[in-house]
Amino acid sequence: MHRPATRTRLKTSGASAPAKSLPQKYFVSPEVFAEEQKKIFAQEWLLVGHQSQIAKPGDYFLATIAGES
Repeated sequence: MHRPATRTRLKTSGASAPAKSLPQKYFVSPEVFAEEQKKIFAQEWLLVGHQSQIAKPGDYFLATIAGES
């Protein structure tokens, strides 16, 4: 049996909460950037290409990620 769709309205407290963001230092600090590279990007393998970029066996390409080849 088919039920008609219903709409549910969320209750709000009236005024919406202001948007929040990280402090500016997280976007411009060389120290924060270096720490992110070390703790995030240097810990796991990263996808840098797709097999379609390799035409034939033995071909390869290079990429530099965070200062590493």
